[in-house]
Amino acid sequence: MSPETPNDAVPETEVPYVLAFNRVLHQDQRHRLSLREARVHSTGAVLVLDRVFHRLPAEEQLAYRRALMDSHAAGEGELVSTGLDGTETVLGLLTGESAEDRSGSYARLEHWVPGNFGTAPLTLCLCGTGLPREVDFGIDGHLLRAAQAQVHSTGTSELGFPIG
Repeated sequence: MSPETPNDAVPETEVPYVLAFNRVLHQDQRHRLSLREARVHSTGAVLVLDRVFHRLPAEEQLAYRRALMDSHAAGEGELVSTGLDGTETVLGLLTGESAEDRSGSYARLEHWVPGNFGTAPLTLCLCGTGLPREVDFGIDGHLLRAAQAQVHSTGTSELGFPIG
């Protein structure tokens, strides 16, 4: 049985293993996209991406607002996973938070990647955004597999004793 939304798939009774990456995937004068972390669960992982839309030096407020609105109109895009057999899966967006200050706009996006990880790399692509190009990146499968082995449950038995 498949879950109706990606949020339904994230186990609530687990303590995830967190892999901190803080890896810049794309950067130009206007944009920066980073892979912040992966919170690995027994049934998949939550990938956290940070997007920054910078205000250019000496850019007038109206020009910045227009460029920002064009970026919002382009959307946050889709995170696509490519399997070993070449099949592509669009990953669900769990949450998206944004903020803005004088220097730019910031978005934190969390995507759910279902599955039990093996040793093959997890190949991903962020496409359909306001970025000048698609952003391809990967995560070492060995890291995800080792992290998945470290996840433990915080559930309780019928008698109230901790399981895991």
